[in-house]
Amino acid sequence: MHGNIYCIVVHGNLVSDEIRDELFATGYYMMLSHSKKKKIKTKECEGIVRTNFQRQVFVNIGGVVFIAELETAKAKIAVTYIIRDRDLAGMAESEGGAWLSLEELGQEIPEDRLRPSPIKRLKPAHRLN
Repeated sequence: MHGNIYCIVVHGNLVSDEIRDELFATGYYMMLSHSKKKKIKTKECEGIVRTNFQRQVFVNIGGVVFIAELETAKAKIAVTYIIRDRDLAGMAESEGGAWLSLEELGQEIPEDRLRPSPIKRLKPAHRLN
């Protein structure tokens, strides 16, 4: 399976796929609601996600930059990531995907790496006001 790239973690890759899912969904819903700051809390971490809706390009992927300051049981972590804002409709329709390293881009994604859409799965936690 090949697919679209909707989100890329630029800094702070030492987080779990569950945390990445939460950050991606948080950024998506922040873009929809035009929120510049949102608290997040999961089983693994809690913290703040911020954006000023600045666009940036990284490895030919352009989008809105988000910065998360997280605290886990083991450490405080800063994560910078980019979400492709031009693909919001596609993100909402996507059934899922996988988190890949830069080396894995363009390769076939094994079925066991596929995850359900964090946007659909985490929607109740991100209700828009």
